[in-house]
Amino acid sequence: MTAVAGKALTQSFYGRAPEHAYFNGCSNGGRQALMEVQRYPNDFDGIIAGDPATGTPMQAGRALVFQKLLASPESYLPQAKVELLSAATLAACDSADGLKDGLIQSPDKCNFKPESLKCAAGDAPDCLTAPQLEVVRQVYAGAKMKNGQVYSYGFPFGHEGGSTGWQAWITGAVEPARQPDGRLDFTGTRVPSGYRLSSDNFKFLAVEDDDPKFSWRNFDLDRDLPRMASMTEILSPHDADLRPYKSRGGKLLMYHGTSDPAISSYGTVDYYNKVAKIVGGQKDVESFARLYLVPGMHHCGGGPGPNQFDMLTQLENWIERGTAPQAVVATHKTNDAVDRTRPLCPYPQVAKYTGTGSIDDAANFRCVAP
Repeated sequence: MTAVAGKALTQSFYGRAPEHAYFNGCSNGGRQALMEVQRYPNDFDGIIAGDPATGTPMQAGRALVFQKLLASPESYLPQAKVELLSAATLAACDSADGLKDGLIQSPDKCNFKPESLKCAAGDAPDCLTAPQLEVVRQVYAGAKMKNGQVYSYGFPFGHEGGSTGWQAWITGAVEPARQPDGRLDFTGTRVPSGYRLSSDNFKFLAVEDDDPKFSWRNFDLDRDLPRMASMTEILSPHDADLRPYKSRGGKLLMYHGTSDPAISSYGTVDYYNKVAKIVGGQKDVESFARLYLVPGMHHCGGGPGPNQFDMLTQLENWIERGTAPQAVVATHKTNDAVDRTRPLCPYPQVAKYTGTGSIDDAANFRCVAP
């Protein structure tokens, strides 16, 4: 409706229709971007979908994490333990891409075992208790049906720490309060964003039967998904058949931070692969849609990896000049000063160091097949 109204207003004010219409969004905006591609392929000529939210799968995955995290005081992960985990995943995964640079580019190639941090005898600052390990495993495992089917992807290893990492979306900036029954609950204004979204979605949107007792705490994946069909239909951009958008000449750019603690990049990769299969393969999908994974980036920005980049110019050049996007240079800043640049490569390519020059200079990397 907005796109249609915008075009009509432009026509009325300027006396001619706009030459092109673009959509650019991240997170919920990324979800809306994919729903535009899927449901209204004629609205926009070019669309950018960043870190796209998945609706019900995202909320289901979070619910299972919070069930374990807030089950008891012994389960909760204070920020010091998150930083301990983050240091351990970096030590285990940094070199998986062949370059030790303080950045995890290929978390899928890392075989980190959370059990390596298990406390030998009681709680201690340098280890994880058994209940804390259960939380960590749940974050990485995602939500699976009883038949083994993945419903919501788990999160990649790496860069869990920092104020924009797990603290922002999972564990919170302040410790939760103990309830009379011994369980924990987040209160106040500094609760993690993921908790606030899950709590509200389960309370107000999840089911149509207005069950006042239904919440993330008693959610059961296999039992309750059928009750959430309407929310899924409204919020979840599941349809991978983008042939109508491809046929009308539309272009789609997707990107996702591999260290996003809010929405798993694995789900975005899986969606892109499904699109490729439906439209005819990698060459066919690249003719109108490209995906960029952003190593070390948290949710729509932040994190230790280069996380500032210009996708809009890439989209404009693709549509208006016929120049398909290749490597996109991303920058990382500390105190407003650029201290690292790195090329973002169209999936499935990855950035490979040439072997000479600074590892903080994008000019010394090439995009190659994995």
